[in-house]
Amino acid sequence: MHYLFINLIALTFVANLSFAAGKPSRTVASSTLESISSEPLTDTYLQTGFVLPILPNNGETGFGISFGVLTQTDISPRLLVGGDFGLHFWGKISGTSNTTGLQLTPTAIYNFASSSKLAPYFGLSAGPYLEFGGLTGTEANFLLVFRPGVNWNVSKKMGINGEAKFGSYAGALIVMPLVNLNIYL
Repeated sequence: MHYLFINLIALTFVANLSFAAGKPSRTVASSTLESISSEPLTDTYLQTGFVLPILPNNGETGFGISFGVLTQTDISPRLLVGGDFGLHFWGKISGTSNTTGLQLTPTAIYNFASSSKLAPYFGLSAGPYLEFGGLTGTEANFLLVFRPGVNWNVSKKMGINGEAKFGSYAGALIVMPLVNLNIYL
């Protein structure tokens, strides 16, 4: 069953990328009385960064790399949908177990102030989290995280965001603070 879910996520992600690539760039005119000059609005975001996954209840902590793709929806330019992917390297604080985790979660994010220099947002990611190695071998669990954060728009093509992800991993509390570099296409 979880393989079907993973394939569905992969198809959604690929369809979302092809839809974003085929979308014409939207423009905003300065004024009808002035000469027409336009400025492209951002449709798609590529994200990459570092994450520190922590399971406080059982003493596991780790380090990881996160990747993401977000695309503006036609419903609202402030609503973004896409995928959040992560490669995490876990270890017990006592050093008795090492595990590699793969996060594959569809994501929705709402920007509260997308045009300002500092833009707060809130998001939700939910989907499979695959573990390889460790004491139990390969395992698939469900991950649900809330994503409060703030994005600092450094320029029209780049931003940096900090996020305090938290939620449920296989029924246990998980905390996943992260810092991402965003490239606006």
